[in-house]
Amino acid sequence: MPSKFIITVTPDLLKSAIQELHEVAPDVERIRSFKNGVFLVVVGLRDKDLVKSLVKTNPVFIKHIMPVQAEFTLSKIKDTDLPVILEKAKKICQLSNGERFAVQCRRIGTEYDYDAKDVEVYVGSYYESTGAVAQFSDIDVAVDAKQKVISIYLFEATGYLGFSTVKENLNEHCDEYRVFSRLPTKVSRAEFKLIEALRKFRLKLPKKGHALDLGAAPGGWTRVLADAGMQVVAVDPAELDEVVANHPNVKHVKVQAKEYTGDGDFDLLVNDMNIDPEDSAQLMTQLASHLKSGAYAIMTVKLVIRNPARLLANIAPILEPAFDILNVKNLFHNRLEVTLLLKRKKP
Repeated sequence: MPSKFIITVTPDLLKSAIQELHEVAPDVERIRSFKNGVFLVVVGLRDKDLVKSLVKTNPVFIKHIMPVQAEFTLSKIKDTDLPVILEKAKKICQLSNGERFAVQCRRIGTEYDYDAKDVEVYVGSYYESTGAVAQFSDIDVAVDAKQKVISIYLFEATGYLGFSTVKENLNEHCDEYRVFSRLPTKVSRAEFKLIEALRKFRLKLPKKGHALDLGAAPGGWTRVLADAGMQVVAVDPAELDEVVANHPNVKHVKVQAKEYTGDGDFDLLVNDMNIDPEDSAQLMTQLASHLKSGAYAIMTVKLVIRNPARLLANIAPILEPAFDILNVKNLFHNRLEVTLLLKRKKP
């Protein structure tokens, strides 16, 4: 029986995401486009089979996927729609006493008299009343991959609903921007990108550890690491934001990253520089000796050519003498770039 899914991607990377889908489901058909890289597909595989294949292949460009197990018409009137949404959920979503869950809703369109949060509270309150335990979004803590998720997507006059796990959705949130929008404005938007990467990769920062931040200015990544208790060497000839420059855990070295020759036995190396991807990979390999054996590195790679897969294939041989490439993801806070998780090889 055909299965339906709602997929989220970066709009400019749609072609690469579709290619990833075709690799596991050659018969995949895009039957409706919504907005901002969200679209509906139908495949011949059972929903569990498609999800199992995607989890195994760990796609780079597919950000989020939700199964569509119910589809219904909306009036855009709160008192009418919320009971309908809950009834649809109750037929599909079974939760046991004490089981953790989340309700995630995205709402696109105009003239509603309710918002996504209203839906989440209404549906979530019902399941809490049955003994299930709601797990609220936390930007600092990654949730259990086995946690159940009730996913709801409202687009104009149509609603879609699915029930799955965080692991099956490929991401613990359907819309990272909404989660992070509750934060006060910080040094730069890049801070959210690093926070998301740390959570996505399940990477716990060592308190009182040492980090090297390449191309640090204005200091967004440096601040995230310093606030977490790490001692950070921020390398950049440009000035840091005053808040970062005055942070007691930060040392600013005013040279270009390629000129850095300081001592180092770092627990983490990070690089968010907007430079040529191959040059950036060469720099990471060059400075890998400053990183402890087995320690992690995080870098972003700007997708400067039309074939992102080819670009990533080109930089892999540059990194591999010094690093194991553990994960590559186009995160919600990435635009035309991907984030890599690396691990320093033994010298």
